Amino acid sequence: MRGHRRSLVLVALVLALAACGDDGETADAEPTGAGRPTSGGEHVGPADEGIEGVEAFRVASNEHTEEDLRYDPSPPVGGDHFPVPATCGFYEEGTEPPEEMLVHSLEHGAVWVAYDPDLDEGARQALSSLVAQQAKVIATPHDGLDAPLVVSAWGRQLELDDVADPRLQQFIDLYRNSGNAPEPYAACQGAGEPAVAAPAA
Repeated sequence: MRGHRRSLVLVALVLALAACGDDGETADAEPTGAGRPTSGGEHVGPADEGIEGVEAFRVASNEHTEEDLRYDPSPPVGGDHFPVPATCGFYEEGTEPPEEMLVHSLEHGAVWVAYDPDLDEGARQALSSLVAQQAKVIATPHDGLDAPLVVSAWGRQLELDDVADPRLQQFIDLYRNSGNAPEPYAACQGAGEPAVAAPAA
């Protein structure tokens, strides 16, 4: 997986000189196998925007780095990230962009649905169909989730048991391009080849 990650990063960096806030400088450090520990958001309690179960997080930094990172919590809701965002869409296991790119997409106002790799085929198809109809939504498999689905936007997160839960669409509608994100109207385009593309924003 790390080899796949490095390939994605190298290809994406060639394409991403125009990535948001990038000043053209690159880090000299070679990534470690474990990744540098970093904050993926500090939990502050329930969010007050009206969707039951959404948790709020304080995000202290959104710097660019080329180091592999190890986020706490994971999935993260923000933090330092690669200079290149992930392309929005639905990803199958083994093709997903690294978290560091997904966090960059969150910075751009995207909504990320992390799903349990063991999600049954019907639920995967339903999620794929949802993503195919939603601009700036990205769905990827993610090991070690506390729920079948964990939906994240910059500074916000919601755990769900079912794709059919109406709070999934409510979360997307409320937090896509949210003012919580540092660059809410930037493109959700960069590295990665989703199995199902999300519509352009």
